Amino acid sequence: MHRIALINIKGGSGKTTIATCLAAYYADKGIKTSLTDYDLQSSSIGWLKRRDINKPTIYGIDATNRNKAMTLSWQLQPPADTEISILDTPAGITISELVRVIDRSDSLLIPVLPSQIDIQAAARFIEVLLLQGKIRGKNKNIGIIANRIHTNTLSYQALEKFLARLDIPLIAKFRSIQSYIHASDRGLGLHELATHQASKELKQWDNLIHWLDEHHSEKYPKTPLSLLG
Repeated sequence: MHRIALINIKGGSGKTTIATCLAAYYADKGIKTSLTDYDLQSSSIGWLKRRDINKPTIYGIDATNRNKAMTLSWQLQPPADTEISILDTPAGITISELVRVIDRSDSLLIPVLPSQIDIQAAARFIEVLLLQGKIRGKNKNIGIIANRIHTNTLSYQALEKFLARLDIPLIAKFRSIQSYIHASDRGLGLHELATHQASKELKQWDNLIHWLDEHHSEKYPKTPLSLLG
């Protein structure tokens, strides 16, 4: 199983949008996929409820709605045949909660927006990850996504300069387009939208999928995931 966590203590960075689009992509490829929602707002669970029952199934786990009839670890366990497990974490996640998510994950994705507030918050968060989360020592794949960007703007240029100083790869650059909103409103992923605007964005998504597949294959070489069929 490949466990992918979307993390950033700053709210509004687009974690849920990326998590749901990833889940929809993998499910559409016939890969057994689960989506765990750690956010009290339950945005990912709400997205699943809006999803058409005729679309490929995604197993949803509500981590905030505690089931006292079972242990928490059992409640958070996806089905045994799950191949991709996506974890959507909340803003303001505590260090102890963050460490637990890190321990449960193989790949960590950090969406960052092109604003000074978000850049400063990301810098502090990444410092916490490297020092207190001890990411390097736990052999985790970690990558950054520049999210909701408008190229050729001063804010985006500032984000590029910040990311260039990090020893963490920039995997993808997602634009600020309405297609993401349309997809979310309908319980869909971007790949499931038949629009010209969405099709232009898919090259960046290919970069993200290739990175996730490549790093997981390096760590688990006997795990066959045909992600790009």
